[in-house]
Amino acid sequence: MRGVIHGDYILAQVAGTDKRGRREGRVVRVLKHYEGQIVGRFFIEDGMGYVVPDDSRIAQDIVIPNEHRMGARMGNVVVVEINQRATRQYNAMGKVVEVLGESMAPGMEIEIALRTHDIPHEWPSEVEKQIQGLGEEVPESAKQGRVDLRNLPLVTIDGEDARDFDDAVYCERKKSGGWRLWVAIAM
Repeated sequence: MRGVIHGDYILAQVAGTDKRGRREGRVVRVLKHYEGQIVGRFFIEDGMGYVVPDDSRIAQDIVIPNEHRMGARMGNVVVVEINQRATRQYNAMGKVVEVLGESMAPGMEIEIALRTHDIPHEWPSEVEKQIQGLGEEVPESAKQGRVDLRNLPLVTIDGEDARDFDDAVYCERKKSGGWRLWVAIAM
């Protein structure tokens, strides 16, 4: 069904089984369309802009009218929102809401992952306001009683569901033989 994409909530009806005995279904209707953003590569062909989604589960290109390109250039990684669903005759249409840049740019895979998986990547405005009141340097009073380990390539040991990532370890080979293990636990 062309009007359905990955992320839509649908009502389906069992329609039979496939050759392996797995149940197959047919879409009865869309209950809720996916309203998130889609990351993909921007292309132009015969003057028409379109985005090929990075997510292979979204098999249809998204047409981007000229007025909704946001300056995207051929091959750029972009973030789009769909503003018109695909029909039997036409592809979905959308608008570029962010141009991330060239696909091979350093850190691009992180930018793509953040947006593809809806991971928050911007601070809330309340946090931004509080940050404005902080200085650029850590006050000397805050450094007292602490050891500066920023020169060590520490690796966090906090679980992925931790609220903070402030405990870490580092291990190095000693010149005299053996190993030195650094364990940095926040206090």
